[in-house]
Amino acid sequence: MNISVRSVVARYFGEVIGYVFIALCLLLLLSISLRFCIIAATLAGIISIPLILCLLKRPAIAITICAIINYIPFMQVFPPGYFLISFFVFCWIVYGIIKRYRLIYVDIVTLLWIGMLVLVILTSLKWNNIEAGIKGILEIVLVPFVLYQVVKHIKDFRDIAILLDGFILVFYLILLEITVGYFLGLGFGTEASAKNIAGFHSFNIGWGRSNYLSAFIVFLMFYAFGQLSCRNLSYWTKISLYIAISISLAFQFLIISRGGILTLGAGLVVLFGVRIISGYRISLLQWMLVATVLSIAMWKFIEKLFFRFTIAKIDSSVLGRLYLWKDSFMQIKSSPLIGSGPKQYNYTDFYTIHFDPHNIFLRYGVDLGVFAIILIAIILVIPIYKNINAVWRRIPGAKILLVSFLPCYLVAIINSQYEIVITSYWYGMQFWLFYAIYSNVLNKVENGEPIYCFKPYN
Repeated sequence: MNISVRSVVARYFGEVIGYVFIALCLLLLLSISLRFCIIAATLAGIISIPLILCLLKRPAIAITICAIINYIPFMQVFPPGYFLISFFVFCWIVYGIIKRYRLIYVDIVTLLWIGMLVLVILTSLKWNNIEAGIKGILEIVLVPFVLYQVVKHIKDFRDIAILLDGFILVFYLILLEITVGYFLGLGFGTEASAKNIAGFHSFNIGWGRSNYLSAFIVFLMFYAFGQLSCRNLSYWTKISLYIAISISLAFQFLIISRGGILTLGAGLVVLFGVRIISGYRISLLQWMLVATVLSIAMWKFIEKLFFRFTIAKIDSSVLGRLYLWKDSFMQIKSSPLIGSGPKQYNYTDFYTIHFDPHNIFLRYGVDLGVFAIILIAIILVIPIYKNINAVWRRIPGAKILLVSFLPCYLVAIINSQYEIVITSYWYGMQFWLFYAIYSNVLNKVENGEPIYCFKPYN
């Protein structure tokens, strides 16, 4: 009987990681506050049986439901979708161990995330706030890793289509929440109305303020662009997406978030560049007409937006970010190899205390050390490299993925350089789910599998 190292790893590696994950879940339940435990137990008790069955048989459905529940429009300290996905992945791992399924697909991305977990363990002795530390692990390491592994197990393109459609449902839900909050003046626990929405940070729908919402809808808007170009969607779905994109553009002017506007501009440059390189037709006249109509309709808001950019040199939010970045560099310099631990370092911008420096690389660097910056950079670059390489090799289906996925993906990475997006609970869950889908579909294309839920390609 021939026993190789590879066979042993494939046989036992997943079970070991599964036991580690179960131990972390138990640690989470023992360490966080009683209120969080009650919320988690209540949610699990209400919908545990049907969602457990969905997760075990159709994980795409369970993940989509968890993602939608994540954006309930109430004041949230911690998103309920995290409790649900943690609980059901826990059940999935237990079931996989009992049935002796392969729990972990070992590839370069998996090894990089395991490297992140090792860095987390090395920082554990520095923790001064266990509750914040465990929450930090969830948002920057565990949830990305778990979503990647669960989506990696999905083989049927019908389930991939469910995940893709889930993003559209989240897009509609968030726009509905913003619309209700704007026109009806519902602040969901805070003051919000049509009069003060232009106050930048004043508008709040419970789980996100105006600048955060601006960044989120830009990400989902570019996702919708990609789906319209490359998916086989029904006529009414296309119409509804065009309406959603138009509402999103209007809200960019209403919210007046400089980060969202800058990301929108950078995203359009990326979108046009990718489409030109890929040979997709672009109607410049149509885009210019839309821009002209929006400019005329939103002229007063454009004037306010212009004012916000002209005062950037003396604006507290810009100066605060510069000081946050300087503070982050100094902290990384003082502890380069072993970071401070997830959410253990309190950043300051002279005025307030922050748990995030508004930059994804600095966040990983301060929390986990310099090696974490290298690991997260490689993780983010891998899909870009694989997609461009597949296009270069003329693999069928690679070009359509470049057009439908890459602009949205780059928009999120660009925005994460100056805002709290990928390293946040709500945006981060959607981004890492998108990352897992992108990686999954790329692997299928590289293996020569047809992607049935997309338009015909050659």
